[in-house]
Amino acid sequence: MTTTQRYWQIVRLDSSGKTRPDTLPTAQTYFEQNYPQIEESDIADRAIVKALWLVMPQEAAAFLCLRCNISHQIFQVCLHLERQFGNNYGFSLADLLPYVLDDDGRSNHNTYQPLSYQILQKFDPERSSLSTWTAKLVKQHRELNTFLLQHGIYLLSDWAILNDTNPKKLQRVLSDFHHLTATEITSAIALLESYHAVYRQERLRQRQQGQTSGQCPPPTTEQLQQIAQHHQPTKAIAPDVILNRLQALAQLLRQHRIHAKTLATTSIDDPHAKPIVEAIALTEPDDEMAGQTKFLQSYRQQMLAALDQAFEQAIAVRLQGKSSKAQQKAKIFAIALQLFHCQGLTMGEIATQVGLKAQFEVTRLLKLKEFRTDVRHYLLQDLQGKVRELAADHIRLERLRHLDSAIAAALTEQVDQLMRDAESDAKTAKSYTTGTLFSRRLCEYLDNRSY
Repeated sequence: MTTTQRYWQIVRLDSSGKTRPDTLPTAQTYFEQNYPQIEESDIADRAIVKALWLVMPQEAAAFLCLRCNISHQIFQVCLHLERQFGNNYGFSLADLLPYVLDDDGRSNHNTYQPLSYQILQKFDPERSSLSTWTAKLVKQHRELNTFLLQHGIYLLSDWAILNDTNPKKLQRVLSDFHHLTATEITSAIALLESYHAVYRQERLRQRQQGQTSGQCPPPTTEQLQQIAQHHQPTKAIAPDVILNRLQALAQLLRQHRIHAKTLATTSIDDPHAKPIVEAIALTEPDDEMAGQTKFLQSYRQQMLAALDQAFEQAIAVRLQGKSSKAQQKAKIFAIALQLFHCQGLTMGEIATQVGLKAQFEVTRLLKLKEFRTDVRHYLLQDLQGKVRELAADHIRLERLRHLDSAIAAALTEQVDQLMRDAESDAKTAKSYTTGTLFSRRLCEYLDNRSY
């Protein structure tokens, strides 16, 4: 495909979810009439974009040409994300495109505004190229970011993360989330302050002078040397050592942000965590805050109620049986479940408590993996319908139909994360309990039941 064809061929998804370029005659005729002998180069391309952008308010065909161009840019950004992260994080290009490749080339978008419209509304050719601006807004897209976060990807660069983290925030993260020692935390804070004194200060100066390009580039060798000197004036530290330390620090912060922005099982009841709200882009902008708050409150209640119901169903299956032997086994199961999740006892310790001969008998009795699988099944079955009903109160019906699969995918991933944390907790040495949502809620449920 030539560069110019991008202005009249729009990349869209067909009914099977595959991409295809569709030629739009209106756009092709307009472009060929206005730019009959254009050269294919970056300079010419930028000039075309600017010319189309200037007449876009009066010329619908010019607007359509730019939307075609943007569709190709969106495809390329998603392709880059797949190549960069897909293999390691378990997703494909087909998973990404439905979130952002949503322009079908039609002129009537009264009920739903494609991403290309939003890109052009805020685009300024004097400040950025269209490709750079498109890449930025695609990577900031809320639903796409929610999907990536659920797969453990946080797109902000290391340098941007370090720039907007203050020492007090760093101390809380390293202490409460990563449980580092006081000495390690003190050293990390000193490194961050040195980074701010050199890199962030230079970044602020450039911004004041209008010299920044938007994305935070890696520190230069000179900046790394200055950071090292500021950090430890009496000790020579190589630039690559400082670079590695900064990247390691950013990684710790990244892990915390991913945890906080997804449905981490320890923070489902955190008022700052809004995973499902972000996944379905609730309400109109003017009502967004109120809508999100109301939805989140209802969602948390439904999530906890559905989890309790899932526990009840999964346990009930294991309590079936009328014989005295079956009833005795069921009673031992409930006690063992409580000892494991609520008191942190090992399988061997539980065996002694419930009168079994060996650790393997407790393992065989509990079948924790099978139990979690059943809880997952019942939880998803109950929660999907409830969340869709909640969402219907906050977003338009057309938008809700469009997002059915996204809601299902978001819920599935979040419930899976709940189960992964429960599995990780089950494998942890039980000298203490970790307090995952799964364990906390199960313990509350068991405390209110008599088996």
